[in-house]
Amino acid sequence: MIVNKLKISLTLAIFEASTLFILGLTKSFNLILTALLVGLLGSLIAVFIHNLLSKKFTLMSINSKKIFFPYNFPIFLSIFLIILFTTQLFLPFPDSLLGNFFLGFTSAFIASLICLSIYNIQPLKIKFNKIKITQTNVLNTSLFVGLYEAFILPIMNPLMQINYPLAGFISGLAGGFIATSIYNKSKLKIKWK
Repeated sequence: MIVNKLKISLTLAIFEASTLFILGLTKSFNLILTALLVGLLGSLIAVFIHNLLSKKFTLMSINSKKIFFPYNFPIFLSIFLIILFTTQLFLPFPDSLLGNFFLGFTSAFIASLICLSIYNIQPLKIKFNKIKITQTNVLNTSLFVGLYEAFILPIMNPLMQINYPLAGFISGLAGGFIATSIYNKSKLKIKWK
């Protein structure tokens, strides 16, 4: 299946708000524990909220088909966040608008490349509704994930000084809108098998 059209901005806002809520509570823990808790608890809260609201509204659609998240999705997100947070420690970008843009893109691109390469060869697969994703094209998907993170990080970082969940919601909504608008007009598409 080729993912031609994405509508995911509200879903990303819910995920970012939920995960940043947990990040605000766990930021004093060590990096691995923080990423694990943010991934497991934050995304479990987000999956619950998303699936509850999706019974009445279409928050996320792929090729115009409404999507519900499986409850094993937080496990995969936790692994992604551990790699993302660890990668961000070693990247030498300055704390500026442009620096955060490149930090977001590079760290998410690397984390996504690693996670999706492993995902494609391991036996446990994610199933959205009746769509079981056994394999994805790693490069195109990683480019989209990197693009999304490139737009949210410069918005998120200054807003986290005010309120973590609010920073997540606004950056997820804005970054999701920008990244999906670019994706939907692009010839570079995500492919799932």
